[in-house]
Amino acid sequence: MLLLPAILLSLATPIGPSPADGEALLREINAAHRATWFRSFVFVQRTTYPGQPGRPDETWYETMARPGFLRIDMERGDSAIGRMIFRNDSLYQAAPGQPARGGRPMVHALLVLLHDIHVGDIDAAIGKLKAQGFDLATTGTTTWEGQAVTIVGATAGDSSKAQFWVDPARQVVVRVLQPTPNGVSDTRMTRFSDTGSGLVERQIEFRANGSVRLGEEYTWIEVGTPIDMAVFEPGHAALPAWVTARKAAMK
Repeated sequence: MLLLPAILLSLATPIGPSPADGEALLREINAAHRATWFRSFVFVQRTTYPGQPGRPDETWYETMARPGFLRIDMERGDSAIGRMIFRNDSLYQAAPGQPARGGRPMVHALLVLLHDIHVGDIDAAIGKLKAQGFDLATTGTTTWEGQAVTIVGATAGDSSKAQFWVDPARQVVVRVLQPTPNGVSDTRMTRFSDTGSGLVERQIEFRANGSVRLGEEYTWIEVGTPIDMAVFEPGHAALPAWVTARKAAMK
């Protein structure tokens, strides 16, 4: 779920007056969802690399406790290839079967925008987004995939600034653009499903140089699963219990 650099291909087309304040929009989303949306989330993800010919698909088992905790156990074929843990705004990485060491500071923008804004401390989420360069006071409107959306961080047509696009009807982020030294990262949430306790993104595209370089498709999801918070400890090398159970059920 990490952002990749891309060259922005399309410009937004204004469709009406801009909303007054992105911060107010985030508070509205949080107030609407905080008491009812899911707090735990586990899923199996098919990860593809269309922009890298010859690189095989991978299976990622992702364990999330919202807000702020995400663990990814990665496999290629039947072999484990590594593990990532996001916690306390830091990233820990580890080789298969080994404890993660160190940890580097990292605010995962997608973790904040797709998850924390719905159920977490909204003041903390707003502070992180501002620190990431999103100007919440600047907004715009445009159409995206045939739907009206709100742009937060830029005005319509300006691809030079960090921004995220919100579907105001569903109250979810559908696109994130961030300038990088190599261009503009363009991350698109192209499909959602209703779990009964909130919307879940089911497909994400990461674009670079006019093409999809990384694709994520959630092939199995479950919300509300009890999670042992120990799995988010850097030294916890064993697979989460749900992953072990899922793998056994698929044999």
